[in-house]
Amino acid sequence: AGLGAALEGLRAAKAATALAETGWAGTARVTEVEQRVFFLAFAQTWCGPARGPAALAGSRRSAAPNRYRVNGAVAGDSDFAALFKCPVGSPMRPAPPAEPCSIW
Repeated sequence: AGLGAALEGLRAAKAATALAETGWAGTARVTEVEQRVFFLAFAQTWCGPARGPAALAGSRRSAAPNRYRVNGAVAGDSDFAALFKCPVGSPMRPAPPAEPCSIW
């Protein structure tokens, strides 16, 4: 999904930076800590209570509540599941469907 593509972009950027600085990108890896910060930063952008018209609209608003924007994006992400050790069948790593579907 889009979040996975963004993580791949981070990996590519780190490799490109290493290549530019050292002439070799072979050892450039996004560390576990950097990956955790990536996912936490994504979630943090949606953190906080709704304010203004969005708070008043309640269920009438067209966008999903922030909690579902974050959980929905990461629940199907294999990098997230591996990094945070989410067991299959848990809310953050639902069991795969009989016929998997990939949008991106």
